[in-house]
Amino acid sequence: MIRERIRDVDDLMGWLADVLDALGVESAAVVAHSYGAMVALAFAIRNPARVDRLVLVDPNSYFAGFRAGYLVRAMPLLLRPNAARLRALVDWETAGTPIDSDWLELVVFGAEHFPATKPVVPQRPRASELSGIQCPMTVVLAGRSRVHDIRRVEKSVRKSVPSARTVVLDGATHYSVPMTSATDLLDVLDDALR
Repeated sequence: MIRERIRDVDDLMGWLADVLDALGVESAAVVAHSYGAMVALAFAIRNPARVDRLVLVDPNSYFAGFRAGYLVRAMPLLLRPNAARLRALVDWETAGTPIDSDWLELVVFGAEHFPATKPVVPQRPRASELSGIQCPMTVVLAGRSRVHDIRRVEKSVRKSVPSARTVVLDGATHYSVPMTSATDLLDVLDDALR
């Protein structure tokens, strides 16, 4: 089915199923970061037979809420997205950690040219939904994340999905984790996807 626009969570989950169908993939290992991790977890809960393994990289707000300081810093961007506000948030969150300039230009472009496009956000899963996850799950946390308290996230993961493995990448921040800790992240992914 071709979806012209994703309007709600059902559309979002259907879109991801459509992508797998179009690729001829019955089930897959899913690796996702940040908002993508929220989508991946929701998909795994709704479609357990389609997810073989799940790796969530610094998932925001699903296992613990955002830090108040992050929300205060993010508020201007949420109210009126633009390039300067996004740069300011990323600069603050990464606190001097180098990030890929091409990645930053891409996300800034999105904030500048598609500010009215609101992502569809799946609801935070209930404990009963999380406890029903059957596939092996790894949660990778950015040790210096300013988005959330990683210790609270780690504790929540252990409580809600006891079989899940958690890994902390000490030098990483939420926005820098896929880039600055690439070697460490690849080692975790290699182990999680075997």
